[in-house]
Amino acid sequence: KLMVMTIEREREREREREREREREREREFEREREREREREREREREREREREREREYPDIDCQVSLWLL
Repeated sequence: KLMVMTIEREREREREREREREREREREFEREREREREREREREREREREREREREYPDIDCQVSLWLL
């Protein structure tokens, strides 16, 4: 009887460890998704800075071309 209880407790501990590993995988997955969202926000900020530069200097290429003529 004691052996059966010991085996059951060990199985329960193993199931708990497996649940913990699963939770850790889910947390890692969420962290990775958050990093990806942050990279996307950074790309969007860079695109916005680029648009801002274009608004500040809209025709610089045209001006340079005219100066070269």
